Amino acid sequence: MPGAGEAERLAGLAAGLLALVCLTARSQAQSRGIDQVHFLTREGIVFQRFFDRFARGARWPEQSVLFHASRLATFAASLFPEGWRGLGRFFSVYHDANWVELSTSLNAPTAIREGQPAPSIADNVRGQALAEFIAADEQTKTWIAEIAQHRHRELAGYLARHHPSITRAGTAVLVDIGWRGSIQDNLALALPGIEWHGVYCGLLPYFNTQPKNCHKSGILFDPAQTGYLAANVMPLEFLFDAGVGGVVGYRGGEPVHAPQDDHVRGSDFVARFQRTLEDRATDCGQLLADASTDGTAASLQAAWRDDALAFWAATQHMSAEMFEPFSVFRHDETFGIASTVQISDVTSWRSMLRGLFDYRTRHLFSQHSQSIPIHLWRSSQLGWRTRAWMFLLATASKTRSLIKGRQ
Repeated sequence: MPGAGEAERLAGLAAGLLALVCLTARSQAQSRGIDQVHFLTREGIVFQRFFDRFARGARWPEQSVLFHASRLATFAASLFPEGWRGLGRFFSVYHDANWVELSTSLNAPTAIREGQPAPSIADNVRGQALAEFIAADEQTKTWIAEIAQHRHRELAGYLARHHPSITRAGTAVLVDIGWRGSIQDNLALALPGIEWHGVYCGLLPYFNTQPKNCHKSGILFDPAQTGYLAANVMPLEFLFDAGVGGVVGYRGGEPVHAPQDDHVRGSDFVARFQRTLEDRATDCGQLLADASTDGTAASLQAAWRDDALAFWAATQHMSAEMFEPFSVFRHDETFGIASTVQISDVTSWRSMLRGLFDYRTRHLFSQHSQSIPIHLWRSSQLGWRTRAWMFLLATASKTRSLIKGRQ
């Protein structure tokens, strides 16, 4: 396990990324005349703590608010306007999902689950075949509509009790770790009268057409622009994990959480990383407040961007032994279906190689990089750029191991 020095150095780089997230979120809020920034659980808990310290250091008046949500808690509610037809969004992501996986994702309340139809359909009927079965079965469509209506009513109740300012303003700025912004998509579809603006560490190409009231921006990478490399995002989720159970729904206007997991290895490292990150937040805010000219502020932001990219590259050298148990836990508690991160077609070879050999990150995790998760490169489900990237990671990791073994 890496020592405290690695955690502190990595947190110092990560502070640049979160400083840019804070700046972007505040700019989004100011341009829309609102004084609140909403942070989506769970990683948003860590981001909110950073924002609060950063804002105090920078002397900002904007407030942070925690918004309890998850894909599982919002997916069924997002089906309310269009019913079973909205399942096309699900099948566009999970092409081979069977009935059990779909019904789990619908997250039916107990009372409604008891009325679940038992279709005479085998587990090997998946994807498009399952979608066609649902389209032809009235009982199943009615059952799905009932779930959607129930979950939508609960989501609206949570919003009315804890976030009435969003409804009054008709707009909100959300901050989350990212990758495709599916929670924001669900909120935008479930509550179309509100404009949702999301700020993320990074965004990958979308699977579905974006709702008209859904606007997103990514810091590290964004499908709207040629961004930095998007490869293995699990280390970031590991480092920014808040250690609380995910939201699985709402009841009586309150969020309902899954039990907290206490058995993810590496938690001591994460705790040191997050404590250092919080300490750096105030310093970053004060640096911004002390910037006397626009040029000084621009230089500061450029330095933070360099740190953010170095942080991203460093995470690609992290040992899989640190975050694989966490990856399995996340897999089990979400939709129950593994989703694969793909490298965008616009990613250049130069950016891919930069992630391997960035001079600012070569010493981080240098003693703990033998176990990078390289088995993924053989998967036929991956695009060729993703497979090439994973193969390069494998080659670099093994080369480092050989060199160290001869020393």
